[in-house]
Amino acid sequence: MNKKGLTLIELLIVIFLLAIILSAVYITYTTLLKDYRKETKNIETEIEKMVGLDILRLDITHAGYGISDNETSKVIECINCENPDNITLIIRSTFNVTNNDTQHWIFVNADDNTTVGTPDNNIKYVYIDIDKKLLKDNALWTNRPTTGKYIAYPVQDNATGCTNQTCTKITYKLSTSNLPDTCNPNTFKLLRAVNSGNGDPIIDCVADFKVRFDYDKDNDGEIESDEELLTFANISSDNATTFRKKLKRVRTFILLQDGGYDRDFTFQGADSNNKITVDGVELQLPNDYTHYRWKTVVYTIKPMDL
Repeated sequence: MNKKGLTLIELLIVIFLLAIILSAVYITYTTLLKDYRKETKNIETEIEKMVGLDILRLDITHAGYGISDNETSKVIECINCENPDNITLIIRSTFNVTNNDTQHWIFVNADDNTTVGTPDNNIKYVYIDIDKKLLKDNALWTNRPTTGKYIAYPVQDNATGCTNQTCTKITYKLSTSNLPDTCNPNTFKLLRAVNSGNGDPIIDCVADFKVRFDYDKDNDGEIESDEELLTFANISSDNATTFRKKLKRVRTFILLQDGGYDRDFTFQGADSNNKITVDGVELQLPNDYTHYRWKTVVYTIKPMDL
């Protein structure tokens, strides 16, 4: 019987080979784990962005919801629309996507005592007749008008967004405070504030945010080429009632960071001025943008309640 064992040299060679194999397995494992964590974080970020973008879309869609023709404040305003450092998008409505109590309406024919919808005796309503005239403001259901046909829109207790009635003011603005580490440090967070609140972040890593309007200036029912993609400054002189009649569509343009810093990637989509142009609207890339991916998100929204 051959009882010859491994020599010390052979044993060291085996250990060395095992170390190489284990090192390769470890490197592969850590690489896969790193990629998994990166992809998981990217998926989470994308979901958060999708939710934030959908909230913005819903807010614009409901601009003017529950607002009577008596109101003198415009249902949408865009202050400093060309300056991402100071842009302020204001939307007025009784509807607030983050407040379930505001997400219903009640049709009332008080003359024959019929209603469509379920009232809540614990919240207040704005009562608007079928001609969009304000009948009663900020009143409980038990104090509703007793004659005529009207719609009751629920309102928040602290809603101070309108001048002549109760409504919610939703404000969008960009901020650089508490920016996530994964963002290019020269980008912004898009904040959503309700009434007098400070605002909550709904989208991170925003490079630029622009708003345009399709506006029927001659009021002929058609949008000609010179009535598309107007800035708010071009249409702000009309009063609130005329503004509602002529406003047809709101277009938002958002330039977003797509993923994190990647030193092996070089972004090639910018012009000589470090801008990306979509439908004639220029979106400014931030400083040190080169090793990040960027994408544009464009919404064309027709407000339903004008």
